[in-house]
Amino acid sequence: LPAQELPKARQFHFDNYSDVVQLDFAAMRRQGIWQDIEVSRLKVVLRLVEKQLGFPLARLDRLTSVADGGIADGEKTRRHEVSIYEGNAELLVSEDMRSSRYRQQEVGGLMLRCDRRVWDDAWVQVGPNLRVVGDVAAIKPVLAGKPRSGVPCADVLSLVAERGLLGYGVFDASKDTPAAVALREMLPDARWPANDQPTFACIRVRSTGEAPDSHLLLELVVRHGTASEGLAATEVAVTKAILRLAKMPELRRFKQLLSQVQHERTGIDAIWRVDLGSTHSAIEVLAPVVVPVVLSRLLPVKEFAEAMRAFSAEQKPPTVNDRK
Repeated sequence: LPAQELPKARQFHFDNYSDVVQLDFAAMRRQGIWQDIEVSRLKVVLRLVEKQLGFPLARLDRLTSVADGGIADGEKTRRHEVSIYEGNAELLVSEDMRSSRYRQQEVGGLMLRCDRRVWDDAWVQVGPNLRVVGDVAAIKPVLAGKPRSGVPCADVLSLVAERGLLGYGVFDASKDTPAAVALREMLPDARWPANDQPTFACIRVRSTGEAPDSHLLLELVVRHGTASEGLAATEVAVTKAILRLAKMPELRRFKQLLSQVQHERTGIDAIWRVDLGSTHSAIEVLAPVVVPVVLSRLLPVKEFAEAMRAFSAEQKPPTVNDRK
């Protein structure tokens, strides 16, 4: 029999997905940004991530995490997630991922490794340059010969159709998802009509200009079904939230940046953006927020704690020896 064709990366995505996070390392390298990141105070954290993954991040082009909140499981509806690592060279396997912690199961000619300690969590190496990590229920059907189209919903397509994107997160706010709950908690002043609440929230980081003078832009987009009362309520609530954040003593280092946030409305989207400046300046701003989120998705609990301790140590200013 002819050899079975290996599944493509997009075939592990859920059909019509509406929740996705992507980091585009290839774009960062093309635009001269990754080089600055590698020599920044993030370097200690990057080395710990590489140790856990088993390969240098120079081999990784894209990391995409897709979630689906509507798979029936008996009387419950479980939220399934899958992360796809796409490389430009062989994605080596770490010692931990080769250990007896993982029970092996052959599916479709490939070895699916199921975590004995985390229920329903698994990973599979799909060819040298492709690794998939996530729920067994999300991975196994694709390996068994039932690939998905992997095409996102129309809203995701339009929200990520921007030039210079380095990373983004799009979240379905119309469902009872963690992102929708977080949005309501961040905007306690919002007074949305019952039939005109946010449908999507999107966070984008993109590059403008040419290296070495390129700048990074951070954008927040909140989408509604119509440009009506609900969208206006979101604009009022976000404005109040920004003013509230600017008054918090623990965020005084971000006060000037918060004062530079620009707002515009485009159709059914309310957009807030701020210029973070050069890559070095952007790292200083984004690192305390982005690092915990990214590491929590990449590392197990023990390794996550170790990485956060290392990152916190890097943030502390050097001590001065007064006896010299």
